[in-house]
Amino acid sequence: MFDEIIFQLSKRRLIRSNDQSPAVKGGSSTAAYVQWRDDALENEFRRCFDIKLIQGKDILDLGCGTGGLTFLLIELGAKSCVGIDLSHKDIEIANSKLTNQPIVFQCASNTETIDLSDQSVDVVACFDVMEHIIEYRSIINEWRRVLRPGGRVLISWQPWFHPYGHHARGYIPIPWAHVFLKHRQRIEICARIVDLPEFEAPWWDRDENGNTINRFRDALKNRHLADKSNFLNELTMSRFERICQDSRLAVERRIFQPFNGPAITRWLSHLLSQLPGIREFFTSKAIYILKKEE
Repeated sequence: MFDEIIFQLSKRRLIRSNDQSPAVKGGSSTAAYVQWRDDALENEFRRCFDIKLIQGKDILDLGCGTGGLTFLLIELGAKSCVGIDLSHKDIEIANSKLTNQPIVFQCASNTETIDLSDQSVDVVACFDVMEHIIEYRSIINEWRRVLRPGGRVLISWQPWFHPYGHHARGYIPIPWAHVFLKHRQRIEICARIVDLPEFEAPWWDRDENGNTINRFRDALKNRHLADKSNFLNELTMSRFERICQDSRLAVERRIFQPFNGPAITRWLSHLLSQLPGIREFFTSKAIYILKKEE
């Protein structure tokens, strides 16, 4: 019953306003999306972190994608950078942009370990990736292993209880809907939305001929993907901090960014994001600096 209400509300809102994410508005191709993401990463890093944290340091950019943040870190003064990602295609694109920078791009061999030796980097950067790391407990332990004494982890991510923490705003533009829906219900709603003749599919939901494809229907045919996401880990900030504590990575600094929008929205979000217990529902981005304990 509730999922039908969410579907009808989503349908009405999408048809009325063509509600799409900034990534969709940023362009209609892979290149346009990459440029939008690179610009967003640069703005976010400069706004949230002191560049002294990375200057002269050996860096791991975990989940580097096509290398936007990796190149920025070198530009800002990092000594060297290793970019690691699960996507072979993204690593190929990143390598195609390399000239003579002290950068190495490599594809991860698996989802549970980091292909670096012990104590080999000073800083781990992890931007817009934490919510996608399925084996997050193993990877957080790996951060400690690859960090040198006193090393830091710089993280920016969207927590699960963000109003659109389901990462499907272009299909379910109803805030906090995922808090009340199971994974399969969300997939079913997205599949029904894409099937609507009025739905304007973004470029990633189209084939090479521009025809709409329904990847959600394909996921429903796979029992594992229909019941559990291989894209989002549903990690909360409180669980994240507990695991970091268990891994002896101390929280040196945390910033809970408020929502954008009208002044009253920003003020209310800032106030509520400071309150334990409910802050996860009113945080736009969670910014962390972790330090390896001796």
